[in-house]
Amino acid sequence: MPKQNVRMTMVDFSNSFFHISDNNEDQNEIRKWELLLKKKFSLQQEGKKKWLLNRELQYEHFFPIEFMNDKQFVLNHIKKYGHGLRFAFVKLKQDKEFVLQVIQLNGLELSQSFFRKDKEMVLIATKKDGRPFVCASEELKNDKNFVLEAIRLNEKCLCYASQALKQDKEFVFEAIKQNRKALRWISVFGFASRELRNDREITLQAIKQDGSALIHASTELKGIKSVVLTAVNQIGWLLEYASAELKNDREFVLSAVRQTSSALRYADEMLKRDQEFVFEAVKQNSDAFEYASQELFNDKEFLLKLAKLGCRNVVICIPKDREFVLRIVKLNGLCCWIIWLIIPQ
Repeated sequence: MPKQNVRMTMVDFSNSFFHISDNNEDQNEIRKWELLLKKKFSLQQEGKKKWLLNRELQYEHFFPIEFMNDKQFVLNHIKKYGHGLRFAFVKLKQDKEFVLQVIQLNGLELSQSFFRKDKEMVLIATKKDGRPFVCASEELKNDKNFVLEAIRLNEKCLCYASQALKQDKEFVFEAIKQNRKALRWISVFGFASRELRNDREITLQAIKQDGSALIHASTELKGIKSVVLTAVNQIGWLLEYASAELKNDREFVLSAVRQTSSALRYADEMLKRDQEFVFEAVKQNSDAFEYASQELFNDKEFLLKLAKLGCRNVVICIPKDREFVLRIVKLNGLCCWIIWLIIPQ
């Protein structure tokens, strides 16, 4: 670092007219200047303290003029209180680099900037939270390709697309292809929402991509066997979201159990108490037994049938009856590995 000359200016308040002496008048003059200097420093300190305190306050209607062009202040205010760009100078609202920092703190602040028509800025604002898409210009909200790109990043952007796009069945199809979670937002589409949300074709399209899309389907569609079966064949536990009627459909529940044993948990209670049905379910998936009715766990004859079928878990349900356990082991030797839970060594 190069050497720099430093200049210091020292002010002697006891100037040539007032040298220290026994003259009280001279001393009083010096004292006066000393007090004025202390007062000046004190006021400066108070001003600085007040300035620092004011920087931490929350402002609801305006920023003090000294902060309106202060980037760090505006960013801190938005970080702490969620808003403030509208109180800043226009120059800051036009500063793309600065606004980029702002929308990363709160995407909704995009509405107070000059970048509502900027595709890049809108996408950045909506990546974490779809709500800022409402701040996009009407032109962008009606741009099919751009809206689809936004939906790919955040499914909630579908809520804020133009009304024309939200009523366009082909567009909704494509939106669900881009992001299957978009199906959940169809319910907020206004007067056309019920029609779209109950559209079997749209829902099936989403479910074929990901069975869990059934969770967001309408109540009516959750009662249609072909729709729910498409989901259940992928993920058995989605039986939980089927209608009560389907949960009591023997063949339908068995299809779900084939996929995952836990599906039996969501079957109708009557089916879970039905020995014949549970027997068929265990045939499909031996682990399904643990989700049957507690009543069946105490039926020794039924447990023997299941052991013969190959269900090892029945040992856990048997009372500590040595003779009965031996009968189980004779039927299914694989039960030995958990006998220690029943009979002490």
